[in-house]
Amino acid sequence: MIMKILFITSYPLEYNTSANIRNLGLLGGLLKNGNEVSTLSPYPNNRSFFSGKLSSLPFKKRYWIGGEGDNEDSAGTSSNKRPGKIKKILEGAYSSIAVYDRRSWLKRLITNNSVDEDFDIVISSSDPKSAHVLAEKLIKVRPTVCKRWIQYWGDPFIGDITINSSLNSVLIKREEKRILGKSSKSVFVSPFTAEDIKCRLPQLKDKIEFIPIPYIEKKNRVELQEGTLISYLGNYTVSRRDIRPLVNAINDLQLPAAIVGDSDIKIEENEHLIVRERMNGSELEEITNKTRVFVCVCNTQGTQIPGKVYHYVDTGKPILIILDGDYSEQMKDFFESFKRFYLCNNNEKDIKETLELINKENKTFDVPDSLKPEKIAEKFVSF
Repeated sequence: MIMKILFITSYPLEYNTSANIRNLGLLGGLLKNGNEVSTLSPYPNNRSFFSGKLSSLPFKKRYWIGGEGDNEDSAGTSSNKRPGKIKKILEGAYSSIAVYDRRSWLKRLITNNSVDEDFDIVISSSDPKSAHVLAEKLIKVRPTVCKRWIQYWGDPFIGDITINSSLNSVLIKREEKRILGKSSKSVFVSPFTAEDIKCRLPQLKDKIEFIPIPYIEKKNRVELQEGTLISYLGNYTVSRRDIRPLVNAINDLQLPAAIVGDSDIKIEENEHLIVRERMNGSELEEITNKTRVFVCVCNTQGTQIPGKVYHYVDTGKPILIILDGDYSEQMKDFFESFKRFYLCNNNEKDIKETLELINKENKTFDVPDSLKPEKIAEKFVSF
């Protein structure tokens, strides 16, 4: 059945973030299945953040929160400068006491004139989590705007390892229960997060669903080339994601490699290892095109699955998932079911042995049906 869908985010869809890669993967699947999709988001003013991956998607209409051309800086959503020490301290202090991110301010700009049509489904997608508050406000001021409201969650509310909200845990627990209860369905990208919420909030278990992350379909598969890179592409705060065993294994094997992302530790470059801070979309594409093996390191704690596990499944190239943390055994069983990934534990010995196996086997891979964007999108709207 063809659906009329409004997709809401509190961060411009044009910007290059892991959450937007997930969003664009789902949007691509929804559109490929023939659905009519419009969007509601802040207007993107900062072109230095543009990923360039949105232009080909045939949306019916783009709605802008507050109007086209408004500056999302007022909600603290955009800057082309790296935050200084004082700003980082202030942001850390805010996140330790806040229930939602600063973009929840945008709900004040939502009126009954923000959207001029009704939909079968409204999808609000985090992160940032404030997207769900914006959808709630829209439905409040315009009750006929949708028949169903599906919340799409990247990171969970409770147990999100990317934030420090311990000072406000009681309020967050209360808000998690309240906002999830407002949805028709709440869809999570980790089966372990979904099961955790069902256990903690059994009264909401019928609303909670899991679906894997859809990738953005690429026009051309890049064939494997000899001497190209092993790449880890993502942030790696050591307390959350420890890539030091990977670095040691790469250096011991003297393999050509690239590590791209922000961190709280310094990794030294050498003749075979490239180390860069976070790149924009076009710069990163140069690395991904040269990559022979993509590496994803799981978190040291929590139920979350790094989105980059899925981002490159359609390249045909090997993907190594390095297991770690509380759910490593469950994640091993889960990822093995796809028959698409190489898996090992987060220690230097296992990583070296698996990299050598990947090099020896020199395999390419097809995409499992269950990970294709159109299949994921079809299941998503059927919830």
